[in-house]
Order: sequence, then C-alpha cells, then structure tokens
Amino acid sequence: MSRFDRIAMALEQPGQSSQLYAVLDGARDERIRSLIAASTLVHASLYAGEQPMGLLSVSPFLVRLDRANPDAASLWEHAWGKGWGIFLEAPGPLEQVRRQLRKFLRVEDPHGRLMYFRYYDPRVLKAFLSACTEDERQEFHGPIRSFLVESEPPLTAYHLYSKDGPARGEAVLLEEERGTGQ
Repeated sequence: MSRFDRIAMALEQPGQSSQLYAVLDGARDERIRSLIAASTLVHASLYAGEQPMGLLSVSPFLVRLDRANPDAASLWEHAWGKGWGIFLEAPGPLEQVRRQLRKFLRVEDPHGRLMYFRYYDPRVLKAFLSACTEDERQEFHGPIRSFLVESEPPLTAYHLYSKDGPARGEAVLLEEERGTGQ
C-alpha cells in the first residue's frame, strides 16, 4: 500500500462520505504552483480575487486529492516530508472548505494589528490546535472533520482530530520500518 493510500485511510471516517484535501504553501517552494497547475486536480488559491503573479506564486492553495486521480498521489509524494502544507478531510465541496479556511488567513495580534496566520505550516497547525480551547477548535474546524500533519521523522504523520469530540491526536506510520520483519 502506498503512503498516499495510508494517509487517505487514516483520514477517512467509516460510513461517511468525505474528500481529502491539501493546503499547500506556495511560499515554501517555487515548484508547488507549477506542480498544481500541471495536474488535473481541482484547486484554488485561498486568497480572494485576481492576484498579481508575485502574490499568486506564494499563496496557499487548497487542492482536492481525489484518490482515483494519479496526480493526487504524485503531488502528495512531492509534498510529503518538506513542510509544504497540511492535509485534511471534510465532507463538503472545495468551495465550502475554502470559505472556512479563508476565515483564518488574517488574525489580530494583542495590539489589534492584522497579521497573516500561516496555519497551513504543519508545525504551526499542530501547536495551534493543541493550544485551542474547545470552542476555538470547533470554530476553526467548521465543516472539517480532521487534519493530518507531518511528524518527525517524515515516515510518520500526526493525525489531529476530530471536530466532534475532544481534541485527540495519534501518530500514523506511513511506511513499514525496514528490517523489523513487519
């Protein structure tokens, strides 16, 4: 079983229809935008409206990872282990998920100044959700059921879930360790 299939299975909710998505940070690597554009995957920038090319190339992109589309596994393989973004599972269409995620692109600091909030950095999301109150976590999740972020080493992932229960997390092994006989 591929690592991408393991991720998809870790995020699936038994008996519920859902979609797997990635939020990839265009500022992390110049290849992100071109990989997405060259694919047949449904995607959209999280920034609104027409964007100058300079901003578009560094914007965060929401990408639907359809398991039946080979481009999804290819993009995931390029992204994993590089801190390019986060993965999530939600029952709704891309535009519904995009609306939810856009709400948190800018936040106020303690002095009332607006700042960009890069929650789509895997290190940031794990720390943020761990520090949230139950109400804050529910607001952030919206229709999103669960998130998955890279862990160290990159052969494991950290599954942060669920919207409908207490904050939990667990490690997901993406590849059998070599030499263990498993």
